[in-house]
Amino acid sequence: MIQFGDIAYLNTLPVMAAFWRSYADAFSLTRVRGTPSQLNTGLLSGSLDISGISAACFVRHQQDLLLLPELSISSNGPVESVLILSPVPWQQLASQPFIHVSGASASAATMLQYLLPNLRQVIFLPEALNSLLECSEPILVIGDQALTLTMPCKSHPYVIDVATQWHQQTHLPAVFGVWAARRTWAETHPERFQAISHALIKSKADFFGSDSFQQIVISEALADSGQTLQGLSMQRIQHYLTQSIRYDWSPAHEAAVTRLATVSQNQDAASLVRPLS
Repeated sequence: MIQFGDIAYLNTLPVMAAFWRSYADAFSLTRVRGTPSQLNTGLLSGSLDISGISAACFVRHQQDLLLLPELSISSNGPVESVLILSPVPWQQLASQPFIHVSGASASAATMLQYLLPNLRQVIFLPEALNSLLECSEPILVIGDQALTLTMPCKSHPYVIDVATQWHQQTHLPAVFGVWAARRTWAETHPERFQAISHALIKSKADFFGSDSFQQIVISEALADSGQTLQGLSMQRIQHYLTQSIRYDWSPAHEAAVTRLATVSQNQDAASLVRPLS
């Protein structure tokens, strides 16, 4: 069985929805759902063979990983799901003693390290967000949790989109996620690697080729989410998936990932999120 890691966020639906419906049965797959950080660990440990992962994980370990072509989770502007909730505007954020960073984050934390290299990052578990919102300290929130927040709030009047800040400073897309395989697995099973790569590209085309399919997929996601996506309408989600997020790969995306690598060369993974002493 091929161990396949599937990021448990809405923003993977355009690549993964048709894959699980129409293509996955051609392969012997075990589907493993998790946050980007969890799947990063699984792929690097060898418990996963192929997975959606953080772009930051790929750049740190690209000698051990092989990128699937023509795919990314990225944005050329506001992304809506990678947000800093702050008591001060962006221009004053560097003066804060630290920022709380979601433990589910890797790429966003690395981008923030690039943009504000002297701002100390303190990890928090996503379930602790509500208690943090009672304090007046900046918080980096990602994924569906960021998308469903009611903002701004009194303690955090400034809502800062990390992708916007990255694009304004680098003039490159913000690349948050990619799909990759363990290099040893891909080299041992080149036909399976190529077949799964092509199936994911076809799956992406299926999603963007049919408005009715998009609505079916989003309706099912809302129905299956329980309280997780409470407050989000189908129109909001469809706009998010088709306008805010991009799923292609280009020389600009490669340059953006290379820029992330400059942070990773100077900071190991552990130093990006440090406990407050």
